[in-house]
Amino acid sequence: MPAEPEVCRAYMRRLAVEAPSYLRIFAGGWCRTFGADPVPYRQALNEDRLLDAVDILVEGLGDGFTLDAYLAELDENGIGHQVVHGVPAAFGTGSDVNDLLAGLAARAPQRLQAWLGLSLRDPDEALREVLSCPDRGLRGITVNPFLDDADPVDERYIPVFAAAEELSLPVWLHTGHHFASDRPLDRCSWWHVDRLAIRHPGLDIVVGHAGWPWLRELTAVAQRHRRVHLEISSHRPRHFTVPGSGWEPLMLAGRTTISRKIMFGSCAAIHEEPISRLVDEVRQLDLGEDVEQAWLSGNARRLLGLEP
Repeated sequence: MPAEPEVCRAYMRRLAVEAPSYLRIFAGGWCRTFGADPVPYRQALNEDRLLDAVDILVEGLGDGFTLDAYLAELDENGIGHQVVHGVPAAFGTGSDVNDLLAGLAARAPQRLQAWLGLSLRDPDEALREVLSCPDRGLRGITVNPFLDDADPVDERYIPVFAAAEELSLPVWLHTGHHFASDRPLDRCSWWHVDRLAIRHPGLDIVVGHAGWPWLRELTAVAQRHRRVHLEISSHRPRHFTVPGSGWEPLMLAGRTTISRKIMFGSCAAIHEEPISRLVDEVRQLDLGEDVEQAWLSGNARRLLGLEP
């Protein structure tokens, strides 16, 4: 996600409302990443002024965001093309985060593409949002079931995912571990991915964060379904070879049966490292040249319809 202040504010406010523990768990790293003073930030948290804490974080960014500077940062990190994920949040001016990101992507279509941040709270509204994607320049969909406390295989959402399938819009689905402790950990797990893939065989499903800790099951799901993919954002690749980390199934099948299903991803809100360092960690996994290239670029380019 670009460090555009209002985009970041919308994303962080959604976390503050739906999963406030994130603001505490990642307090130190976020203050460093945003350039915010940790003292007033922690004071706001201690006083349960969560939205004030978000504002303190965002103020640390300043107002110097420009698209040219962001593209230059991508160049410095060796990133040729990036998907930017939207947030289902309006600005109060008639526009919203999704349209802002679509506008940025339209100015650099060879480098960026924007995906709709979709809320499942209202199934009818969700369907309208999906159907609007082609006209708005949004080329995929981002869904966080745990933030909506919604079951993605509830029958009310069949028209939503069917529309995405019909429009050939890939769906990134937050799967696996999260810190909203008032909601089930398995709000979206391998079980849901498998059933969505059965119900919508023409829908490309990107399993967000690779669905850790359910790598064994999701490896099997990816083997079963041609259009199920796994992306590894929010995790450090250097941990993938640590015994007991849970990544063993991915490291085995990711070299063989699902080598064309794994995609690199990054998560600026979690990592304090430049993207290039995460790429280097993938290169140190000893995947072999062909598999390494597939993970870092080839698989994503094929999914996104980009030139090889």
